[in-house]
Amino acid sequence: GSDPSALVAMDTATVLYTHTQQRYFSSYSPVIGFYIYESAPYWNDSVQRDLLEYAKGFQRISWLEAYLNYLSDRNQSTSQPRENFTRTLRHSFLREPQFAHFADDIIFAERGQGEEPDVAASRIFLVAKTTENKREEMSVLLDTLRRLSLTSRVRFLIFNPSFVYLDRYATAVSSPLRHSLLAVLFLLGLSSLVVVEPLVSLWLGLTLLSVQFGVLGFMTLWGVEMDCVSVLCLISALGHSADCSGPLLCGFTSGRGESRTRWVRLALERHGIPSLQTLVCYSAALVPVCSVRSNLTRTLFRCLILTAGCSALHTLAFLPTLLTFLPPSKSRDHRPGREGQRQEVECVEMNDSTRVVDQITTV
Repeated sequence: GSDPSALVAMDTATVLYTHTQQRYFSSYSPVIGFYIYESAPYWNDSVQRDLLEYAKGFQRISWLEAYLNYLSDRNQSTSQPRENFTRTLRHSFLREPQFAHFADDIIFAERGQGEEPDVAASRIFLVAKTTENKREEMSVLLDTLRRLSLTSRVRFLIFNPSFVYLDRYATAVSSPLRHSLLAVLFLLGLSSLVVVEPLVSLWLGLTLLSVQFGVLGFMTLWGVEMDCVSVLCLISALGHSADCSGPLLCGFTSGRGESRTRWVRLALERHGIPSLQTLVCYSAALVPVCSVRSNLTRTLFRCLILTAGCSALHTLAFLPTLLTFLPPSKSRDHRPGREGQRQEVECVEMNDSTRVVDQITTV
């Protein structure tokens, strides 16, 4: 996955905050808002147990837990009639200086004239203590809480601003990965149909797979995460490597009657130098992209420069070396009755009395 801070420009307050949070508080999850959006019988003992059980295992900022402890310290029952529960909450608990900040976490709704207001909605803040497997633990934690929100008799939802990015990213990254695999299979199938020589199709498919895995491996070593930009670059790497290696392979396999070394040299002279010029111009055009102070642009630069490097390595080094001792064969096509046969070309000029009529070339 990708860090949400990678979406903003570098050297900004967002990135500074993210790095500080990861340095000092990386073992804690984001602050999760636990929102009870419907009126609930908070005075009921079973509802209190359920809400405390949901928040169990978290670092909590909970008005309900503080209020129940407040009642217990004064030897009052936590299970009271609704009017008594709400009256003590409004006129005693929330007016204490140490609990006054909880007033922002509770919304009261008027009932009838002379009746105590009802708690229409409230919120609790939760922070999870995690280990180095933070992403996996957060995923399990969120899935558990979301399942509870669908089955619990207390209607609640959980939210953090980063959830918008995480949910969107979960759907956005799976689709390009799946489409990238489909693009590889489609390109391999298409190359097997349009290329006349079967061995060209085989070599081209192996080259594309090798370039794809090479770019992916160097991305990992360079610290490039698998985000939306890098996945799209992996798809574009297929077409770029096919453009570089395809003409070289076709030029080599089309030759007959000479040694492998000579045909490799001829293929490099005809197609290798243009491919090298293309790759040099392509790399030079990417240099200004490196100076942009943006994580996504840096990711784009790294992926594209790795694509150019892997394509050049395969086109100018790996393929010429392997083709010197691996199929296809370069032997002359021998047919019965044609050994020792030579072709003679004769040009016969036919004249009439006035002008040259024609020149006939016969074999």
